[in-house]
Order: sequence, then C-alpha cells, then structure tokens
Amino acid sequence: MKEITAAIRNARDEPTSQNIEAMWRRVMGLPAWYLLPAALDAATTPLVAQLDDGDWIVAFTHFRALNEFARERGMRSDTGEVPMLALQPGEAVERIRELSDHVAGVVFNPGSELAFRAPVAALLDFVARFEAR
Repeated sequence: MKEITAAIRNARDEPTSQNIEAMWRRVMGLPAWYLLPAALDAATTPLVAQLDDGDWIVAFTHFRALNEFARERGMRSDTGEVPMLALQPGEAVERIRELSDHVAGVVFNPGSELAFRAPVAALLDFVARFEAR
C-alpha cells in the first residue's frame, strides 16, 4: 500500500515521464483493482460516475479506499457489507474494454487525495507498455 501511495503522490506532485511510468508500473502490478458494482444484483458491471467531462468507471487501488468511498455514500448491501469487484488488472482492463464505447475512462480513488484518471486510450496504451497481469 505504501509503495502505490508514494508512486501516485510522486506522479501527482512531479508529473515527469519517469514518475508517471513508475506509478503505472505499480498500478499494473497490483494484485487487484477494486471496483464498485453498478448494482447489487448486477455484480459484474462496474459503477460508472458521471463527471463534468463524461462517464468514468470508478476504481480503487486498495479495498480500504473502496470501503471508505462506499460507506460515505451509503452503498451497502442489505447485510451491511460493501459490495466490490476485485479483479486482476488484466481482467479489469478487459471489463473496461467491453465498456469503452460508453465511458471516457477510469477514475481511480475518487474523492481522495490519491485520485487520478486514465482515459480509455491511455489506459490501453499503459497496458500494452506494462503488460497488466
């Protein structure tokens, strides 16, 4: 967790090619990306947030960030659990690719100081360069 946090902060504070590449290597090397499902009964479809410049899939680099985001917004199942899709980066990218005609990209860690975005085309470029698992 500390390594990904440091990489995101470095890329945000000093957006050099080297720092951005280091961040994406960490993001692509994570064991999972954590996504909220669009609905409890549609647990395989990721949540899409409407931002000022389009529709973005909501993803998190750590499940604790997802839990905090969901709890703040009252997104719990009837049993009180926070639903999530924990997907290996390669699986997550395939899910995103399936929705690419309908979304602008992915916003990671929304509502936090570690938020960052990746338009679909840029995400696919990162995947090709860093070979997501």
